[in-house]
Amino acid sequence: MYFYLGVGFLLWAVAIPGLFMKTKTGISFFLAMMVFWLICAFRYETGYDWVVYEQYFNAVKSSGFLDFPQDVVSMEPLYYLLNYLVSRVGDFQLFLLLVGSFNTYCACRFFYRFDSRVSLGLAFVFCWVFFPLEMGTIRQSIAVSIMLLSMESFIFGKRKTAIWSYIAAVGFQYSSLMYAAIFFTRGIRFVIQHMWVYILACLLFYSVGIGAGQIALNLGSAANIPFVSEKLAIYAGIGFSQRSVAGAGYLVLNCLLLALARLYIKEVGRRESVLIGALICLVGAQAFLFDFALIWNRIQYLACFAQAVIIYEVMRQVSIPARALVVVGVVGSSLSSLLFFVSASSSLPFAPYHSYIEYILTGDKGSGRERAEQFYEDFNAANKKIE
Repeated sequence: MYFYLGVGFLLWAVAIPGLFMKTKTGISFFLAMMVFWLICAFRYETGYDWVVYEQYFNAVKSSGFLDFPQDVVSMEPLYYLLNYLVSRVGDFQLFLLLVGSFNTYCACRFFYRFDSRVSLGLAFVFCWVFFPLEMGTIRQSIAVSIMLLSMESFIFGKRKTAIWSYIAAVGFQYSSLMYAAIFFTRGIRFVIQHMWVYILACLLFYSVGIGAGQIALNLGSAANIPFVSEKLAIYAGIGFSQRSVAGAGYLVLNCLLLALARLYIKEVGRRESVLIGALICLVGAQAFLFDFALIWNRIQYLACFAQAVIIYEVMRQVSIPARALVVVGVVGSSLSSLLFFVSASSSLPFAPYHSYIEYILTGDKGSGRERAEQFYEDFNAANKKIE
């Protein structure tokens, strides 16, 4: 727990000075990138569902090409292909290294190409979505990284590259289909023009407490799409979410950020449309699908990157004293989010952090496997009580 909090404080300590400078510094970029990459790429038996992914990797490794393993959970075609290729030359730890390196590269590239502070972006992402994304859902993390490349291609007018990148993201994680909404710039601009109505409607719908998650699940299951319907059935078995103080607070924060974007971002080009569009999708999903957290969480994974850029855009438009207030609010809420996660019972598979470098140097495997298995047992037992 204290390790992750220390990393969070370190990343913000690196990022904050650059927020008051007109020029970018390579030192903060390098330090933030190295910290993010080392934790992401060298984790060893640490995280949520690495056990399932390890089993899948080993099953693919022992099978021939296109000889899909039957005794493990089925996964998307491009994810299978990546597992097959890497399994020919190395083990699962190499796979994690490659995925972590790719994700770090895409994150840094996104913030740089979207003219934001990389150190700010990495600190923000670490506090809000790093654990469930980078250390919990490998396929989703790859899909989000590819979507970041797709968004970049889109804003620079490379439509074909953006489309193919989007298709690739779907090929790694079918839930990426929901990300298509951010490319409908006309609809997004319409919402931006009527932002106050949109924010009010979302807050009112959430306060009423009628979630549309059950309806969305039924429609998805009725479509009877192979694998997708199967996954939705699994999600239904997990159960639906309830409104909470933390969830309501996060929705209000995102609505506030939307309001600030509307006030301070005057020119809405393709770049701004994509960024604000991601946040619009997140707020809408939080309000209307609050009872289906597994869905809006996946939108959050992508929107979090856009949030960081929007925050920096707002900072650039305000005075230094106002900027300081924004920094205090962002850093405070981000570290609170991090503390909330690492102190929850669901953090069992994540803490303590264990590095592959530490394992190589000391031979200590840590307790990651035991903690992951205990987490699965507790999770299944809790679901049985609900049933």
